[in-house]
Amino acid sequence: MADRDATVRRLRYTPAAAATVAIVFGVLVLEGYFFGLGSAYLPPTDPLIAVLFVLTGMALFALRLDFVPLEYGTAGAATLIAAMVLIEYALGVSLGIDTLLFPDAVAYFGGAFPGRPPPISAAVFFLTGLLLLPIRIARDPVVRRARLAAVIGAVLLPVMALAGHLFGVPELYALAPGVAIALHATLALFLLALGVALSTHEPEVTALLLARDPSTVLLRRLLPLAVMLPLLFAAGSIHALRLGIYQVHIGLLLYVALFIGLSLAAAFWVARIVRQADAERAAADRANAELALTERLLLAEEEAVAAVKDSERRTRELLEVLGHAA
Repeated sequence: MADRDATVRRLRYTPAAAATVAIVFGVLVLEGYFFGLGSAYLPPTDPLIAVLFVLTGMALFALRLDFVPLEYGTAGAATLIAAMVLIEYALGVSLGIDTLLFPDAVAYFGGAFPGRPPPISAAVFFLTGLLLLPIRIARDPVVRRARLAAVIGAVLLPVMALAGHLFGVPELYALAPGVAIALHATLALFLLALGVALSTHEPEVTALLLARDPSTVLLRRLLPLAVMLPLLFAAGSIHALRLGIYQVHIGLLLYVALFIGLSLAAAFWVARIVRQADAERAAADRANAELALTERLLLAEEEAVAAVKDSERRTRELLEVLGHAA
């Protein structure tokens, strides 16, 4: 119980830490543009992304502090900017927001769409902005499922980009040359998405991480596998195409055999998890039964002691009555 309480306390600190990192990250990027400073070791981050980080971080802070006017303003602005960026990509048009800030510096860095945030970051900021908007709606199951889907999407998109960086697969984090989300921005975006998830769905996330019922234990163990297997398959397929392995039958055979082996290992792992969870549940049931039996025995003992004391009291009263009668 103490470990659970400590974990819950740490989880509650995560949104504040995520908001702080987002605001500091955005401010540092904007300061770099304002003073003409840049890092020789990090790829440039578009100023519009920095603005989105600052706005979303402030909205997350406002949610934690229950400061509704600030939450409306910052979350609404972030959602609107991200929606405009997504519309630009979807319709192939320019709405003029890409070069509003520091146009000369943005033009200098170039790229397919100078100053425009990558689609992944725009989608994440759009989803987190919607989640942070303080809209008081009825607890409709459809709306709850939609918000849950938005949380999952906001967390998984940075995970995909991070996997692209780790596995060397630009297709997972870049749309075109100059339209990619950098590794440091991906990490900050992932932390921000986690902070939003913990703020808007704290009971669900806490239950997923700490609940001990078999279904939740199974889900907790399978979620990383469900995310990593498709990413590994995509990364392996792209590297195989680059190396020409698919042109060699033995290479394709080995590749397919590898993923069949991974799938079988996953199946056996799931079976082991289910058995372990069932054994833990049975042990917990036995412990609860023993505790209930102990409590009943203690209660029966207390009742017996009380009955003996009552009998002694009645006996003394009877003896006193007989003594007075004599």
